Amino acid sequence: MNIALSQKSNINEAMNRYNLMRGLMAIWIILGHCSIEFEKEILPLYFIHKFNLVWVGVFFFLSGWGLEISNAKKTDYLKGFLKKKTIYILKKTINVWIFSILILMLVGEEYNFYPLELIKNYFSTTNWYMWELLFFYYIYYLTMKYSRNNKIRLYIIFSISLCMVIFLPFTNIGTSYYFSCLSFCTGILLYRCRERLQNYFERFPIKIMIILVIISFLCTLSLLLPQKNSISALGKNIMCISVALMGVILFMNCSLKGRWLKFFSTISPQLYLYQFPILTFYRIIWQKNMRDIGIDYVVVVTVSTIVISSLVYLVEEAYKNKRENKVERISFHDHKTK
Repeated sequence: MNIALSQKSNINEAMNRYNLMRGLMAIWIILGHCSIEFEKEILPLYFIHKFNLVWVGVFFFLSGWGLEISNAKKTDYLKGFLKKKTIYILKKTINVWIFSILILMLVGEEYNFYPLELIKNYFSTTNWYMWELLFFYYIYYLTMKYSRNNKIRLYIIFSISLCMVIFLPFTNIGTSYYFSCLSFCTGILLYRCRERLQNYFERFPIKIMIILVIISFLCTLSLLLPQKNSISALGKNIMCISVALMGVILFMNCSLKGRWLKFFSTISPQLYLYQFPILTFYRIIWQKNMRDIGIDYVVVVTVSTIVISSLVYLVEEAYKNKRENKVERISFHDHKTK
């Protein structure tokens, strides 16, 4: 991986470079989840875990930007949008769920196959992020379909996200659902105001970076507050947004290159999804062998997740290519018969 200073680029190019970081962010999150298992906290891993939510926020940020730029560039992007996104997420989560069942059975874990328990287990073992992302896809689609005013669309998405931050802490819903959700509408906002923001980022990069660093640092105090707290949730969201915007300025002035960086970015969905069953699998093995969970556990989990994610990606791509070739052959045959 090569990181080098480059001539100032526009926000579009900066976001392309930003997307290359998806894989490294996913690996950071894996390391952070590994640290939860430690009986004795190791400070670097504890720090990594505490800032997991920042990278989840960046994922939301990139997703919001990605939807906007895809909608702007592709004709009829919203045609069949919900169907495609829902099927995509269902495929990914069902594959992970089946994988989770199989590897847990390998270590002798009993599995309840009653229908209601299966449904409950499906949602509990698949990643919460995918369900929240699907929720935002639906909100995005509905606002795009029923409102022609870009400002109103953004206000609606922002208002829903803010209500999540304010009111969900008073429910039994997991804290992950509202610690970084405002980042999604920030990604949309960045695209819609990109020319104006680019002007500011180019004219005052150092000043803006310093302001964002100060805001991020102040918002780290929210990590000390009780988890189920609206002020704490708002502080964490602001921290996520500040770091996400710092990344934009950074990548407007730095270039990233590297084959492995691109590959990790490509398999980032698999890294993010398959880490949880793998974490559970190795935790059970460590417990059955009465071994202390330490650095060896972190290394094994991280390497296994990368290997399995790579294999899953290659299998999915092979299946996808096979289907596309089959469709092309059928279309060609139909054309000839006519």
